[in-house]
Amino acid sequence: GTTWFWSYATAVSLLPGHRHTLAVTTVEPSDTLTDVVERLLAQVMWSGVGVRYVLLDRAFYAAGVVAALAKRNLRFIIPLVRRGKEAKKFFRRGTRGWFGHTFRSRNHEVVATVRVAVVPGPDGNRPLVFACSEGFGSAAGVALLYGRRFGIESSYRQLGECLTQTTSRDVVYRLLLVGVSLLIRTRWVESGR
Repeated sequence: GTTWFWSYATAVSLLPGHRHTLAVTTVEPSDTLTDVVERLLAQVMWSGVGVRYVLLDRAFYAAGVVAALAKRNLRFIIPLVRRGKEAKKFFRRGTRGWFGHTFRSRNHEVVATVRVAVVPGPDGNRPLVFACSEGFGSAAGVALLYGRRFGIESSYRQLGECLTQTTSRDVVYRLLLVGVSLLIRTRWVESGR
């Protein structure tokens, strides 16, 4: 039906030629983006895998998320969302380089400061704009690093192909099915090499 929706978030490690899902969590209607990121980071840290930097989807562009990553001293790249008068200046044609930017959460409780990398877009008209932490070299290098996420979107499409159908409303059971589907997808990709 259209009254029940199930959302999941994952943390994936990206190594040359390899992509491994390290964490998966449900996204409840009451969850904030910060809650979701904190749960994923806790799972990744528990796994013992070292994290050099984090590449997040544009949906995670939020002051609380930036603050959570800063608290853990994690470098990050997130596509900047054109929200508010201050952010619009980064999307002007011809804008290039590094800029500073401070923004607030919607309830104005959290303030976050980021570096903004602006590079020419593929069409030459609209620039690509990223919110970043300190520690990244060139703005063009930021765009190249972020491009490594492309395979994650393919993984989600492949996940959908092997995800079983169920009418169960049990969140734990549904999360188990997503986890099993991720394992099947990983095995399928590895067997094709």
